[in-house]
Amino acid sequence: MDRLKLDIVGISEVRWQEEQDFWSGDYRIINTKSNRGNAGVGLIMNKKIGQRVSYYDQHSERIIVVKIDTKPMPTTIVQVYVPTSSADDEEIQRMYEEIEELMQYVKGDENLIVMGDWNAVVGQGRKRNTVGEFGLGQRNERGCRLVVFCTGHNLVHANTWFKHHKRRLYTWTRPGDTVRYQIDFIMIRQRFRNQELDCKTLPGADMDSDHNLLVIKCHLKLNKLKKGKNAKRWDLDKLKEKSVRDSYKEHVAQGLNEKAEGNTIEEEWRVVKNEVSRAAEEMLGRKKISTKNQWITQEILDLIDERRKYKNDRNEEGRKEYRRLKNQVDRKCKVAKEEWLKEKCKDEQQHTVEMVQRSPTTSTG
Repeated sequence: MDRLKLDIVGISEVRWQEEQDFWSGDYRIINTKSNRGNAGVGLIMNKKIGQRVSYYDQHSERIIVVKIDTKPMPTTIVQVYVPTSSADDEEIQRMYEEIEELMQYVKGDENLIVMGDWNAVVGQGRKRNTVGEFGLGQRNERGCRLVVFCTGHNLVHANTWFKHHKRRLYTWTRPGDTVRYQIDFIMIRQRFRNQELDCKTLPGADMDSDHNLLVIKCHLKLNKLKKGKNAKRWDLDKLKEKSVRDSYKEHVAQGLNEKAEGNTIEEEWRVVKNEVSRAAEEMLGRKKISTKNQWITQEILDLIDERRKYKNDRNEEGRKEYRRLKNQVDRKCKVAKEEWLKEKCKDEQQHTVEMVQRSPTTSTG
């Protein structure tokens, strides 16, 4: 995402076993759980977008909805993963009904984007204002159902309206690279289609998948976020020096001795908390929280760049080299992250401060 300057990425087949909403470095991830281990959808957003999320619904293991506070109107993104051709028609119909039910809560003046793996082929040939003339393949039954769905909701298939080479149109390759299909789509509302600047696949993006990355470039006006307090924490690195550490403990002890004792445990705790915080503010100060994933080494980044060269290599030697580099990256990532976590734990132990314990006075009657 950082290399390609992507703001939002929708993912199908996340396969995680629990619903989550968390930050990884400067990126926010919201995902659904996968009940059977072969589904799950999610969205990854950069810091600018992640901070603007006003609402989300982890609706099911195949549907997630996220609303983003954009101007002049909010943007609602629906990420879906439609079952493959092995699923029966009743299951597909139920999923379309769920999507339609969710879309009823999206106001008409909101910018709606529906995207994901639809496992359908809309094919070549323009269909009114829904499907453009630059599709790929022959429309199948699933594709007809998708076209009817989009027509009824005034949605436009963005990746069928821009003229590109066929290698920029296909989104999935059958095992063995025998046939290439266009089964992933990004749809937007007809009234907002002027936001589209381009939509195409990036087959060179190395993401360890049999799907190609489908990217739409939009022009949306975003108001600047109001300036707030930067995320900061106490500068505990100063406590590594013995003189500072001893002085800090004396400062806390002196403050506690000057304070009146509380009558309850809660009051006692409040006194201790306030004195510890006051001493830290005066003697340690604060520093910005680093949110970067610092365990990723330059060696790993170099290996990833080298691996990317063999992403689309069709020769046997090229495929072997890609697999070799992939395994090497996986191993080094695992080792680097474990070492980084051990170092972080070691630092936290060193930063542990001996607290002055004071027991409340007890009285008997």
